[in-house]
Amino acid sequence: GLFQQLQLTQAGNEWWLEFFVESKVRQRIVVEFEAIANTEAFHKGEKNPPRKNNHQFVPLLTQMVYVESDEPTTDVGACREASQIIKGSKAIRLSHLHHASMHCSYIDGRGIVYLAKSYGKELNEANYAQFQRHILLTALAYAYLAAMEKLGNQISTVLFDTNAASNNSVQEEKLRELYREVIMFNAQCFFQEPVSLQAPALREAWMLLEQNLAVGSVNNQLFRQIENVHFIVDLEVSKREKNLNLKLTVFAIFISIVSALSVIDIIRSWLK
Repeated sequence: GLFQQLQLTQAGNEWWLEFFVESKVRQRIVVEFEAIANTEAFHKGEKNPPRKNNHQFVPLLTQMVYVESDEPTTDVGACREASQIIKGSKAIRLSHLHHASMHCSYIDGRGIVYLAKSYGKELNEANYAQFQRHILLTALAYAYLAAMEKLGNQISTVLFDTNAASNNSVQEEKLRELYREVIMFNAQCFFQEPVSLQAPALREAWMLLEQNLAVGSVNNQLFRQIENVHFIVDLEVSKREKNLNLKLTVFAIFISIVSALSVIDIIRSWLK
């Protein structure tokens, strides 16, 4: 299942997530938690600074903001604060929010806003735990996108590799291996709806992610790319086979003509 393909390690204020650990497109995503008291001060520094982890620079994929509010549906200040963090402006408005039972949310390519209704300590902890599940779903969506981009790039690289193209059998074998990798990835790792039916709130969250990040659409594009490349390869194979058959036919005709001439010579010698 999907979660057998996931490893999570907590280190201080970070999560280290490893997705698709048994596949050739393993993905690592680092989630860094940061408490922000002053959103204006936060944005005075460099926007979207690279995060340094384990001596490697990890590009910032997205930002998620968790804000508690007594009335998230009408709290203009909380919405502006979250917008300031995500976009560096007050562009996100209350009318842009999606309303759920215990929170309001907003998703786009820049980030995710999660305005949680404040109920008291115990329920707030439950709400924050739900937000953490949203983090996992968001990380999964980006892991899917990164894995599919890697597979698509590998197919394009082989297709336009002049060295591989000069040796048709090598190129075809490399492409078939990539076809197998894509099919295995979809069979083992990719789920159109990775959330259980028993978790309707998370299923709704995944639907919102899908609408905004187009994970399923990218997967469909990857398979269309495979179909198109496969069609091109089949055309090339058919063309080579046709040329070979033509050469064999010409050779067979030549042998027939030579044989006929030989027979004529023999008959002539008999008639002398």
